[in-house]
Amino acid sequence: MTIRGIGKIFERAALPYLILTIILSFIFKKFFSFLPETNFFLVITGFFSLTAGVVLLFLSMVQMAKAYNEQRLETKGMYSICRNPMYSSIIFLIIPGLSLILNSWFVLTTSIISYILVIVFIDEENQYLSRKFGEEYLKYKRKTGLLLPKLPK
Repeated sequence: MTIRGIGKIFERAALPYLILTIILSFIFKKFFSFLPETNFFLVITGFFSLTAGVVLLFLSMVQMAKAYNEQRLETKGMYSICRNPMYSSIIFLIIPGLSLILNSWFVLTTSIISYILVIVFIDEENQYLSRKFGEEYLKYKRKTGLLLPKLPK
């Protein structure tokens, strides 16, 4: 498995869907808008969400690249919060931010599609990491949520 994990599957399915939702949102603006007109509050909130998502995505990518090059399991920083902070930042911050900026609930459906893709295909990554890191990964997996922090019991 490469450093991209299931990213290639994610990109091949979610990215074209996102582009389609954006195009259709412009064509059928009345039907897909949250509000009849662009709202300053939505745009600002979307901008902050998008910016936070991009920053978290970048930090996660840098952290993962370093760990991958060192052939070690990353469990600190962003990866101490959840096992897949790159996917999390896209699903929960970047896409919703775009949705708010574009005033389109339809764009937001890309988060749902992306979440489903991760749930369906993540097992491939999990199996690879289990083989490569063994018990270390299994312990990490038990204490850390897939996309969101694990709630204490």
